[in-house]
Amino acid sequence: GIDKDKKVLLYTGAITFNRGLENLILSMQYLPDYFLVILGYGRDKYKRQLENIVEANNLTDRFTFYGPVPTDQVAAFVSGSDLGVAPIQNACLSYYFCAPNKVFEYVIGGIPVIGSNFPELENIIVKHGIGFTFDPENPEDIASSVSKVFANKESYDIMKQKTGEVAKLYNWENESKKLIRIYQTLNDI
Repeated sequence: GIDKDKKVLLYTGAITFNRGLENLILSMQYLPDYFLVILGYGRDKYKRQLENIVEANNLTDRFTFYGPVPTDQVAAFVSGSDLGVAPIQNACLSYYFCAPNKVFEYVIGGIPVIGSNFPELENIIVKHGIGFTFDPENPEDIASSVSKVFANKESYDIMKQKTGEVAKLYNWENESKKLIRIYQTLNDI
């Protein structure tokens, strides 16, 4: 039911506080040609709070909750979107230094990514040229990052292509080797 002329922004994961969803929704005020899908699970009470923000800002025709979906179907849903968003808030050091699963879901799904301007997110997103980062407390800055992704079709296509390269870097086959080296080092102690 999404208009074909709308670009689809996607958030995947837990629908809960400190994930930046309020400001992500508010950013849609500055993005009239976009549709936001929040894919995941959450408590009805919190989802109603987000729906109130949607309604108060006249965004009901450009927003929906969807899911959750089985884990093995997430990549298929991601690939049907145009841009993945990881608007994590700086609620604690764990969040500030996180590299959330959703970023890798977006990469596996082959779509560019925007995320909070935190060290590890910048290390993945900006370093590898798959998108941009933003201040998660500023809805206008979130909207600005969305606009930058779609400002140039050629650049957008390059970001999409680079997601394939990033998916080859960050995968279990590579990460398991690092884990084994750590275990071997501990064994030597």
